[in-house]
Amino acid sequence: MCKPTMPSRERESLAQSPEADAPSRSQRRADPLSPPMTERQWELYRLSVVDEWQESPHKAAVIGAIKHKLMIMALREKASINVPDTPTSTAKPRKVTP
Repeated sequence: MCKPTMPSRERESLAQSPEADAPSRSQRRADPLSPPMTERQWELYRLSVVDEWQESPHKAAVIGAIKHKLMIMALREKASINVPDTPTSTAKPRKVTP
């Protein structure tokens, strides 16, 4: 006969727990009403998670990669903004003297 690894009292309380039948975190679906994260939000989330890791060369590399991606995304966004051809200044143009 095989000895259980967990005392029977603990097994019973786990079996009666409402979480016992709940899907695991990986099986839960996101709330369908919440909008999905943007790519920038995802990268900022990743950065906050990695920031909790213990100091290591791997942590430094991952943080560098995330910051690089955020920089590239910012540059792409900046490049996609239409810059008006006319100046926005309300100053009167100077008179040009020959």
